[in-house]
Amino acid sequence: MPEKVKLTKRAVDAAKPPEEPNTFHQIWDVEIPGYGLRITHAGVKSYILNYRFKGRQRKYTIGRHGDYTAETARNKALDLRAVITKGGDPQAEKHQANATPSLSQFTDEYLAHIKKTNKTWNKDESKLNKRIIPKWGKMRLDTLTTRQIESFHSSLKTEQTPATANRYLALIKRMLNLAIEWGYIDKNPAQHIKLFKENNERTDWLNNNQVKALLTACSDYNDPYIAALFPFLLFTGARLGEALNAQWSNIDTDRSMWHIPEAKSGKGRYVPLAPQAIELLITLDRQEDNPFVFCGRVEGQALVNVAKPWKRIKEAASLPDHFRIHDLRHTFASWGVSNGIDLYHIQALLGHSSSQMTQRYSHLAEDGIKASVKHISEKMGQID
Repeated sequence: MPEKVKLTKRAVDAAKPPEEPNTFHQIWDVEIPGYGLRITHAGVKSYILNYRFKGRQRKYTIGRHGDYTAETARNKALDLRAVITKGGDPQAEKHQANATPSLSQFTDEYLAHIKKTNKTWNKDESKLNKRIIPKWGKMRLDTLTTRQIESFHSSLKTEQTPATANRYLALIKRMLNLAIEWGYIDKNPAQHIKLFKENNERTDWLNNNQVKALLTACSDYNDPYIAALFPFLLFTGARLGEALNAQWSNIDTDRSMWHIPEAKSGKGRYVPLAPQAIELLITLDRQEDNPFVFCGRVEGQALVNVAKPWKRIKEAASLPDHFRIHDLRHTFASWGVSNGIDLYHIQALLGHSSSQMTQRYSHLAEDGIKASVKHISEKMGQID
């Protein structure tokens, strides 16, 4: 007759292995149907659950004693019995979980798939490597939640633009729809997340006093890389992602030039560095074994999420709540056009692939061509 006891800690500790080699001994719990303890001749104890699903006998190994305590294994068994009562099959769900790839693993499959038909697949790859994989790469696809994606979407709007945030959301939706098609997941947690209204034609920019307040707030910030990042964006007109990915190997301080290997337009470009930008770079420590200019807290990595520091600095400088990091780029361009820089030069400095993007600043243009990035930064530097 099968041995039955309540599988408490005392009962599990007291359980003895069988004497005969290549055999095992099982003890069943008196309260939870099918829940038991299996002990091998070598003394290995494992918690198990036997049950029936659609008329067939199923065996589920909860885990080894040690990885589970008597209490945690018991709670797990109760959870599994609840699944069975509702018509579920824990064993099948376990196999499904093990078969579901991580986001990083699925990314490899996704990129291999779209390379066959999508000429701009490298843009997806760039977005994935820049933001998505560092954040969720180790997570299984079926554990990604709507709340996580919504939060990510909102944070991008703060750091970038509504359009950029929407492009990332669209990519996530495409990937998860493909994961459904391939049978990895049953539903898309991003499906009902709404796109932001895109209002990229806004041209908010800082006046003299606001620039001065921003530079003061940055100089008072306790992280030197954060303190230098936002003025660097202001003095170069660069995109946030371009600055965060900047490496010392691409900076030529002798020629006052910064090479961006692959910009948003898909082509590399060179950015002239004004004396103010060079001065900022000189203040930064070059960390050993870290190629990035703006170093993050993780060894060997760049800064990643700067939304919170930006919010603190913005508050310290009394800037409007709606003023975004991307508006530093607008400020650079607007100051340039207002001080006589030709729109064609502004287009080149911003790395716009077409003049249409630069036309938003045309109402600020004045006659004549004076200087370029050095002139803009010198004007900012003259603020008392």
